[in-house]
Amino acid sequence: MAKLKIIALGTLMTVEKNNLEMDLDKWSWRKKYEGFDGRMEIMESTRRYPGKHYILIYDKAQNWLKTGMGELIYKDGTLILTTKNSKYTFKIKKEIYRKDGK
Repeated sequence: MAKLKIIALGTLMTVEKNNLEMDLDKWSWRKKYEGFDGRMEIMESTRRYPGKHYILIYDKAQNWLKTGMGELIYKDGTLILTTKNSKYTFKIKKEIYRKDGK
């Protein structure tokens, strides 16, 4: 189960491969999402991977990307999620909802 932490409007700025063992052909589909703009839902795992996060971002046409679980850093309007295979950097344009009230 996961709990919703933040809803925001944002853009996936970059995605970088960080698993040298993963075949580039299997990883590279992520690159087409760079520049993807949409509504972001930042979720935190409560059971299987406690404290880990994933991000779902989708646009008005219902195109979407769901990341794997990973470590989240959120600072000055930039959100970095590092998963097993990738490092995603998002730019937050506007926060709509934040569970912790900060």
